[in-house]
Amino acid sequence: MNTKKWPVNDPVLLRSQYGKGVQEVDEEFLNRSNLPKNEAGLIVVAGDGLFTRLPNQPLLNVSGDAHSIMLESQTAIAILVGSWRCIGKDIFTNVMDSFLNNKIQLKDITLRLGPGLGASSYSIGEKTYLD
Repeated sequence: MNTKKWPVNDPVLLRSQYGKGVQEVDEEFLNRSNLPKNEAGLIVVAGDGLFTRLPNQPLLNVSGDAHSIMLESQTAIAILVGSWRCIGKDIFTNVMDSFLNNKIQLKDITLRLGPGLGASSYSIGEKTYLD
């Protein structure tokens, strides 16, 4: 049995907070001494999304009901919360810009959706629906 362990950086957890921007998780970011951590010891970032070009860098998010959206290429990954606000505030576009700014073409990006609740799971008010 192969017991080789691959080096993995500390996981970074996205706590969705609209308007905070997309945080790039790079060596400079991970070497900061004042990174906030939760009770489980995970690095927590309040923001619109996370983006990294580091290999073996786990990116996580917590969402009450929205789908996790993960984008990946051969050289980068990103994660964001797929809520209606995310789409309405161009957060998805900003995350895509992180790939494009790193010369990663759209054809080289794979989109993955995590579990979430659908419209049949709850009701929303008319104003929210219209927004």
